[in-house]
Amino acid sequence: MNKIALLLGILCFCTPTYVYAKRTAPKKVASVAHEGIKYQVVHYKTDNGEQNGGYVEAIAEKSGKKLWGSLLYLVEYDKSLEKDVQDCFITSLDLNKQKTRLEVTSEAGNLYYLNLKTLKVIHVMRR
Repeated sequence: MNKIALLLGILCFCTPTYVYAKRTAPKKVASVAHEGIKYQVVHYKTDNGEQNGGYVEAIAEKSGKKLWGSLLYLVEYDKSLEKDVQDCFITSLDLNKQKTRLEVTSEAGNLYYLNLKTLKVIHVMRR
């Protein structure tokens, strides 16, 4: 019995620490639609090559064609840490009452407004 406990203890200390650094996948954020355009969150944006999270896009509902995409915020990565645990994903997406801008909240508690005509981003609040 002592040999088994010793072996388990050794295995625990020899396990690479990066296994513990992995984060869970971000939660799905419901898309919103208005006047034939669907606005959706893209958690894993492969073509920007810089970061995961912070990206929304507009899709024409009838054709499914991407109209535009916008990166709302940049994540400053610490090179000494695992990149995936530093990703900051969008947690909510909504249209304002006038349907003129998207209201987006990040995991860090930041609120952003995206003007749907100009695609200008305004950082409103930080937790």
